[in-house]
Amino acid sequence: MLIDASHWGNNVRTGRYRLVIAALLFALGMINYTDRAAVGILAPQIQQDLHISSSQLGWVFSAFFFSYAIFSFLGGYLSDRLGPKRTFSAAVASWSVFCAATGAVFSLWPLISVRLLFGASEGPMNSTTNRMVTNWFPRKETARALGFTLSGQNLGSAVAAPLVIFLSYFCGWRMAFICLGAIGAIWCVLWLVFASDRPAENRHVSAQELAHIISDRSEGMLPKGSAPVQNYIFRKTTLGLALGLFSLLYPLYIFVSWMPSYFTNVMHVTQAGLSLAAGIPWVGGFLG
Repeated sequence: MLIDASHWGNNVRTGRYRLVIAALLFALGMINYTDRAAVGILAPQIQQDLHISSSQLGWVFSAFFFSYAIFSFLGGYLSDRLGPKRTFSAAVASWSVFCAATGAVFSLWPLISVRLLFGASEGPMNSTTNRMVTNWFPRKETARALGFTLSGQNLGSAVAAPLVIFLSYFCGWRMAFICLGAIGAIWCVLWLVFASDRPAENRHVSAQELAHIISDRSEGMLPKGSAPVQNYIFRKTTLGLALGLFSLLYPLYIFVSWMPSYFTNVMHVTQAGLSLAAGIPWVGGFLG
């Protein structure tokens, strides 16, 4: 995707290294949702090889989201305490290992265990992305930056089906997971080389770009003496937002997990057809 730098500030001469950070976060969103969707896309093959029922497959899907939900909170805490660079480095390295390890299991309970660890490792994704955007973009560019970086998740879901089916066709479903894990490892190397917690810590950021960023950005931390966190969590606006997101995400994750199996087992779609059909809804989400 081409990024028009003129949309990210009034004066591109101030520098635009923050777009490198946005591109890395966009790519990570793609990797995150491709890795997450892979088990659903390959579920028919996994069921056949491991001799697991549809109800047991449901436990496999649920294992991921159970630990993912818990570690989403921990990811926000760690990104504040340790910084988003270290948090993402550890998280992506871990989930890449557990994604690859999915291809090494031979029975139900090891598969559930790997999915639990995989979900825990992916938990910090969105909270750490938010922290990184908060650190690197002036407030007037935050919504645009988040919209761009998070759209990578939908694009990742769109390309997951053709990519994963291509890998499984030529290498088998086990090697497909290993290849996906390797992609995450490559991203980790790029992240360690090019990213920093804040623009002031990065030698590629010019003084003009740094001034542009901090001129419209305060440190996003609660000041000392603020009300306890639970006061914010249990506000009506927060609870209403949580209910709305639950109503959105529950069916969304049902589609992420079960839609490929539905196409394969009920609609009798071929693997070639699945690579197209499973990606169509996510292309719409990416464009939206």
